[in-house]
Amino acid sequence: MGLESHQQRHNKALHQTVTAHAHIDGVRKLRPAPDFTHKACYRMSSFCGLITLLCCGARLERKRKTEKSYKIIDMTEEQRELVIRHIRACTIHPDGKIHATENADDVLEELNKSLGFDIKEQPDKVASVLEEAILSHDATDIECALHIAYRVGFRPVFMPLLITMLELTWHHSHEGIVGTFQYLKAPEPVEALYRTALVEHEYRAYDDFFGLARRCTYALAYIGTPEAYAKLHLLANCDNPIIAAHAQEHIDYRKKEELRKGA
Repeated sequence: MGLESHQQRHNKALHQTVTAHAHIDGVRKLRPAPDFTHKACYRMSSFCGLITLLCCGARLERKRKTEKSYKIIDMTEEQRELVIRHIRACTIHPDGKIHATENADDVLEELNKSLGFDIKEQPDKVASVLEEAILSHDATDIECALHIAYRVGFRPVFMPLLITMLELTWHHSHEGIVGTFQYLKAPEPVEALYRTALVEHEYRAYDDFFGLARRCTYALAYIGTPEAYAKLHLLANCDNPIIAAHAQEHIDYRKKEELRKGA
């Protein structure tokens, strides 16, 4: 990875993203077919998601060109191991609250020294770690980068990167990202949450209950904007009855609350 230019890595990552989206329909056909289909909703959401990812990639590239001091930070194997040690040493919630063992701070100090900066003091550099994880096409890098970001606590500079991560298909951290958006209640990820609710990831082939889609409907309900509820109504009318039921649950609850408060 170190021998590739940023432009080459960026182009390769976008190509892999395009390939991943093109492959999703193939994955869905290999899976046992249920009694329903939502191809129309899915194809439109996949197309919109692909456009969003391409635009986000272009913005990242423009940022590199305009900010001369901006440096993408490649994680080394040593740094990955330190992050994994820190993951094992503590539980970090999306709001940055930590339940840690005694040696967690020592591991974090080692990580800061290895990275060359204090992650708590320099969130912009943490953002560069998130960006490198996106370009790496490595699920472990995504997990490690997210852990570092959670250790810092959410910063606005992380938002577009987390949205991009949510729509990548080659890692296993989607549920954690959705949980972060649910906690933040920010409006920016509404479109991405809607599209994610309709995607069936291969690594979640066991989940006939569509738990990730359910988490997306919770996040949309917590965000609570008119746009978020418009997406819940779309999901409630999709051809997948399980996802539709998850969305309808929040719509019905809101109606009950409005009647209760109006009474």
